[in-house]
Amino acid sequence: MKISLERNKILTFYNGRYFLTNQLEYGFQEGDITLLHGEKRLGIGGQKSIKLIEDTGKEVVFAVAIDTTRTAFPQPMILFDKYYSLLLTPRGVLNKFVGVMQKKLMII
Repeated sequence: MKISLERNKILTFYNGRYFLTNQLEYGFQEGDITLLHGEKRLGIGGQKSIKLIEDTGKEVVFAVAIDTTRTAFPQPMILFDKYYSLLLTPRGVLNKFVGVMQKKLMII
């Protein structure tokens, strides 16, 4: 199967990893997308790297290796809603933005 990846339909990271933003557009089925706790899903992607293949002689050949990978992604949501959900206690009371809560939100 040959597909063309459009820039606005993939997430690319500095380490060479990339993930599809909508796997269903590329032939994956709903059952291929694993849902995790905390409204997260496993993103499907790959990692490109260059490998050196040495021959028994003096020749060295470069090869492009693409390894499949998966990682957890949160479901898309409005940034304000994400911050609000992090500040709420399990009972729905708004926490103060100090101490542990401040560190929790600064990580995002």
